[in-house]
Amino acid sequence: MAQWEGVPRGDHDQDSLIMVGDAKMGFASPEIKRAGGNGVLLHVWVDEVDAFYARALEAGAESLQSPTDLFHGDREVILADPFGHIWIVLQQIEEVSIEETVRRANELLAAGVDT
Repeated sequence: MAQWEGVPRGDHDQDSLIMVGDAKMGFASPEIKRAGGNGVLLHVWVDEVDAFYARALEAGAESLQSPTDLFHGDREVILADPFGHIWIVLQQIEEVSIEETVRRANELLAAGVDT
């Protein structure tokens, strides 16, 4: 299946970006509950991640990660819907260059933080 290291996240100005990969991709991927043998991980960008998170919880989603600011300029939540599908939902909060992203990642790695 697909190798995900170095895959760009796509251009936010485009209408859609679809990425396909294995169920376990090595990041925040708890055991996926399989509804009828079918597990899905959705990676979605929205304008207001905190509002999306609140609405999802009200609708019955389970929080796997509360809103968190990431080193590469996104704010992220991770949810499981009632059918066991995993939603990684992000909002871009800062435009970060490749060089700055690498610098921040190296700083976190040197401090022992798992990126």
